[in-house]
Amino acid sequence: MSLRRSPALRSASPSKTGVEIAGPEQFGLDEFVRTGLVFRDDPRHVVTDPGAPYYGAVVPDERTLLPVDADAAQLLQTRFADWLAHNAS
Repeated sequence: MSLRRSPALRSASPSKTGVEIAGPEQFGLDEFVRTGLVFRDDPRHVVTDPGAPYYGAVVPDERTLLPVDADAAQLLQTRFADWLAHNAS
């Protein structure tokens, strides 16, 4: 499923502050990338480096990238594995 197909996101009013989104699963960034590589039969190995920057910023805690207010976030129901399968090329 594409975010463009989400009725909740399509019908939302424009926001100057942005919209936080989340899926039904939580992943560390390393696990997220590892899962995508495995799905594509990519043999590269993911090395976890807690001190590595994320777009130039050090992320102090893996929960930092979760929505700030889970009650206000748009929670989508598509699981990552289902999204990968649907978007496989």
